[in-house]
Amino acid sequence: MSESSKGASLGASPADGTALMSQHAAQTRIIVEAVEGAVSRSLDPIKADIREIKKDVRKLLIGLVTGFLILAGMVLTSYRWLSTDMLSASDRLSDRISALEKSTTRADQKLEDLIARLPPATTAIPQPPRK
Repeated sequence: MSESSKGASLGASPADGTALMSQHAAQTRIIVEAVEGAVSRSLDPIKADIREIKKDVRKLLIGLVTGFLILAGMVLTSYRWLSTDMLSASDRLSDRISALEKSTTRADQKLEDLIARLPPATTAIPQPPRK
């Protein structure tokens, strides 16, 4: 497309001086398109890097969430396991305590029977020493 046809397509007539302006506008448009193309080509590697970073961040977040879920599962499993062990230990302890209470009660009863069979002890009244 020639410059005169560009000016004519923009509605400018070569006779009134607007043709010069449309020539400048056409040149500016060409420069802008060239700059846009250069910027777009230079931004392509940056956009690719951003896509890679987004993928890496997603992988990192997925890894963190997976690790958290595994840790939460381990904590819950260990809690259940420990609570079961604690309950069984508590049951064994209460059985031992009740057995000790029975034996203590028997020992107390035997001591009371023994005390009842013994005659009361007579203790001598302490006398002051003679001079």
